[in-house]
Amino acid sequence: WPKLRIFMERSCKVPLDKIGPRIASYVVDCPNAMKVRNFRPMIRDGMGRVYIPGSSIKGALRTAILCQEVSKNKDLRSRYAKKYEKKLNDIKSLPDRKRKKAAGRKKTYFSRDLQQDILSNYNLANAKTAQNKDLLRCLKVSDAYPVGNAGTKVIKVKCLSKGAKGFYWSKKPGGRILEFWVEGVVRGTFEVELTWDKMLFKSFEQHNPKSRFPVSSLEDVIKQSAYNSFAIVQKEREHYTGAMQEVTGLRQWYNLLLEKKWAMMRIGFGGGMLSTTVNMNWEQELFDDIRNVFAKEREEPAPKSRRVWVGNEGQCMPMGWVKCEFHEGVHSKALAAV
Repeated sequence: WPKLRIFMERSCKVPLDKIGPRIASYVVDCPNAMKVRNFRPMIRDGMGRVYIPGSSIKGALRTAILCQEVSKNKDLRSRYAKKYEKKLNDIKSLPDRKRKKAAGRKKTYFSRDLQQDILSNYNLANAKTAQNKDLLRCLKVSDAYPVGNAGTKVIKVKCLSKGAKGFYWSKKPGGRILEFWVEGVVRGTFEVELTWDKMLFKSFEQHNPKSRFPVSSLEDVIKQSAYNSFAIVQKEREHYTGAMQEVTGLRQWYNLLLEKKWAMMRIGFGGGMLSTTVNMNWEQELFDDIRNVFAKEREEPAPKSRRVWVGNEGQCMPMGWVKCEFHEGVHSKALAAV
């Protein structure tokens, strides 16, 4: 944006402030536009409308179900902890030249066997692959669109890290504080339709009469999501200790969530490892090992950093949280306004 402004105004002699709104597909509020770097726009459809992809919402629900299943099943947790320790040790035993390549290759599929064990280890007529036998084929999630207007704004995001001596702002190798500029939804209500295919689930039951399913209805999916979000909120509140002003504000924010007992979900940029993996169910040593092998090796406990929205007056807020309200519709459908 700054480079475009300089080019338009100096080379083309055209004021960007006047022509920009006329040629842009949309305009978003952006305080301190000249300082914006590493900009990440909000996803939009072909008509320029802000929306939340159904795949993102379903991915968050899938992670919640997996997390809750690992949390409740001690035998499963112990078995996979041992399996993952062996995988990580195999990677760490490789020469330096091969270790990075192996870590990058295995990172994508590291938890695939766990997902298949929990959600795809079933029989189903004419189903040959794990994708065809995935229980969450029963769950359909539409894209979420705003009800009325949704307010977006370009916000500054910084990484708040925790070390042995307390919290500090993450920096780039040259010493400059690491910052992102993100177009975020700061107000508005989105509506998404969740549907549970009862006929397909009946086929799962008929072909797997002795199986115990992690979820068997839309209500189960919603409960698992709520339980997992509550666990994440507790973890985050425990993380923010100390007298730093920004940390105090974040801790109070999470205290409010626990006090209100709202149904919450965390999606999108800034969710972090706690919201996008099952790692919070492992012992801290294994959690650290996973981070050190697949990301960057550090001495601090994982996850070390959090992406936070930094306001104009220095106040900080976590990212990605939405408040959910569920309304039952026809044909076993549910509408969630977030």
